[in-house]
Amino acid sequence: MEKNIFKGYLILSDLDGTLIPESRDIPKRNIDAIERFKKLGGKFSLATGRNKFSVSKYNESLKFNAPAIILNGGAIYDFENDEFISELFVNKTNAAAYMKKILEKFPSVGVEIYVDGAINIIKENEYVQYHMNMENNNYVYCNLEDIKSPWYKVFFAVDEKIMNQVKEYAQSITGEDVIWVTSCGNFLEMLPSNSNKGNAFNRLIGHLKIDNSKACAIGDYYNDWDLLKAAGICAAPENAPEDIKSFADVVVSHCDKGAVADFIEYLEKNIER
Repeated sequence: MEKNIFKGYLILSDLDGTLIPESRDIPKRNIDAIERFKKLGGKFSLATGRNKFSVSKYNESLKFNAPAIILNGGAIYDFENDEFISELFVNKTNAAAYMKKILEKFPSVGVEIYVDGAINIIKENEYVQYHMNMENNNYVYCNLEDIKSPWYKVFFAVDEKIMNQVKEYAQSITGEDVIWVTSCGNFLEMLPSNSNKGNAFNRLIGHLKIDNSKACAIGDYYNDWDLLKAAGICAAPENAPEDIKSFADVVVSHCDKGAVADFIEYLEKNIER
């Protein structure tokens, strides 16, 4: 195999449900394939809804050699140089007003607010507790008036049975300054209007001077839709919804079995041809 077969290539992978299964352990196939991809000249990183603190734990084992898209496109962070390349924030006054209306109508909903360095829990429920256990993140219990830092996003933890109702109501009461994204069956996120993984992907490949034909992405859920559309080559794991899989250039194995490794092997075979 040519020594630098992947020179000029970038792969951005979603994290939960793509690179890692519910066990939160990266399949060894993925680790080995990512290391091989980098040694053959490629750049690898993540595109995830998680924050800098949570993603840093995966950087320790994978050693990203490209900046990561975090917060569902709200920021691009360079772990190698320990600096933000870009950041977007919601308007705190508007976001707080939207949040209060949602809680008045749906009092069972839990709320988290993301700022640099921490996730602030405003209202806890069982789905917030699940999220805390899932991410093992830096959580702080506080009131709205205690949060002085800019807000990256507002995260709503919702019973799946009422998710559609909550999302429809949220969209009906909010202005064009925010967008709404579901990142799994129980999680609904309020983001700045121009914040999505696709826009961040385009900013990143411009920053890295990567040709779009060599800019690759893999993701499993609706918050990955814009990322997959922006990529020159895109993949979805078998566990993705049918409409996500139907859009992808290639459908690879379930995330449990090493979906990212399958995608890298697919690229190897097609580049060799």
